[in-house]
Amino acid sequence: KLDEQMMSRCLELAKIAAKNGDAAVGSIIVRNGEIIAEGIESVRLEKDPTAHAEIKAVRFACKKLHTLDLSDCVLYTNVEPCWMCSYAIRQTRISRVVFGSRNKYIGGFSSRFQILMDENLMMPLPKLIGWIGDCRFRFFVHAGSSCANIARCCDSLPAQNKYASRNSHPAFSATLSFDPISILSTT
Repeated sequence: KLDEQMMSRCLELAKIAAKNGDAAVGSIIVRNGEIIAEGIESVRLEKDPTAHAEIKAVRFACKKLHTLDLSDCVLYTNVEPCWMCSYAIRQTRISRVVFGSRNKYIGGFSSRFQILMDENLMMPLPKLIGWIGDCRFRFFVHAGSSCANIARCCDSLPAQNKYASRNSHPAFSATLSFDPISILSTT
């Protein structure tokens, strides 16, 4: 329930970004169930290529908490974080990431460079929850898990399958949820 409420807030922020002429991306950081930072995509508005919603939320959270350690925080964003944002997530040790639509070209999970899952980076791996169609998939990443197998498992499940197998991969499970992209496009 909390994940859905927080994702709804991301979608509200994404609408603001779109109205401002930017990509429709909104991001929030939550600590102990409370929103401590928000970010709205503003690359075009601010003429700043680093003004991604996730980066802005991370910056605000670090300033508010006076620390670079966000290990007790969760990042929510309606679009999978890009490589730059994924590295910032790893650098600040955010423990959990909930994202909306996948970004297969530059996403930190779905693309060729899986920064959110790269065990070679000397930073803790976050738990990842991705929203695909009307299912919410959890990617429990831990030492020894195969990133390629998780990604392949993800790709093999049809977006419309409400009853995806919970046993597809030992690090993978699915639960029913809503589709954040259809909510954004219909309201």
